[in-house]
Amino acid sequence: MVGKRRWLTWPAKFVAELNSTSGLAGAGGAVLAVLAFGGLTAASGPLAVVVGGLGILLTAGAAVASGTKSFPPRLVNPTDIVGEDKAIGQLDSLEPRVFAVGIVGPSEAGKSTLASQILHKPKPRGSHRTQGVHCYIAALQTAPVMYIAMIDGPGDKFAAQFEVVEHSHIVLVALDHSDSGGVATEAPRIAEHRRFQKQLRDYLVARSKTMEWVHLLMNKRDLWERGPHQDLLDFLKVETDEWTKSNLSRRVTSAVHSNESAYDITELLKDVAAFLESHKPK
Repeated sequence: MVGKRRWLTWPAKFVAELNSTSGLAGAGGAVLAVLAFGGLTAASGPLAVVVGGLGILLTAGAAVASGTKSFPPRLVNPTDIVGEDKAIGQLDSLEPRVFAVGIVGPSEAGKSTLASQILHKPKPRGSHRTQGVHCYIAALQTAPVMYIAMIDGPGDKFAAQFEVVEHSHIVLVALDHSDSGGVATEAPRIAEHRRFQKQLRDYLVARSKTMEWVHLLMNKRDLWERGPHQDLLDFLKVETDEWTKSNLSRRVTSAVHSNESAYDITELLKDVAAFLESHKPK
């Protein structure tokens, strides 16, 4: 594995990089060289040579910079970085490739706690909130061991949530009935979830992106099952139907869930493992 890179991806990335800032610099250098050696030569030979040389150097420098920035990274085995906090861009360097699982939803829906449960880490304490978009490699307790990349981001920033989805194959959508345990804010919280999911679907449409699997989790079951909750189950069904009708995911499922329930976490991981067994990340 040491030293291996995905060389076949380099040409496309190189061209894309040339079309960006480095490409603009290279184009400017090329134009400068043409003007110098073409139109300016007759008027001032020495000056034209100097200007043309600078143009050639600028063009060559832009090409070298583009080639360097698009250079494929060394491949890394997921087993070597389990549990480590990695930049999103490093997902492309994993070999074998793994499915990226994004957890999205409004703030305090239980996303970070769910990620901690899957990663077998202590859950966040007190008022801890996720800062920035994170990526971790998790090893599922399967035989043989399977790996996923967990992506999490702050729920109070829609842009961060969209970034999570942009880099994910699978999306776990955390739904709940209140923004903090036991607070009677069910109606406004459900309205917040509806707005969030509509914007999320609009984003996918704008990006022409289709998910492999969207799984809705009606979280905090240990709290809302203590009282009448048919309205929450109806809400879950409506949202599941909305995702199904949107054709924005090849598979859409839903489940009631509690991050505090070992059984629910186990069932979720069983579903994820079953999906991985029958699919390959592209």
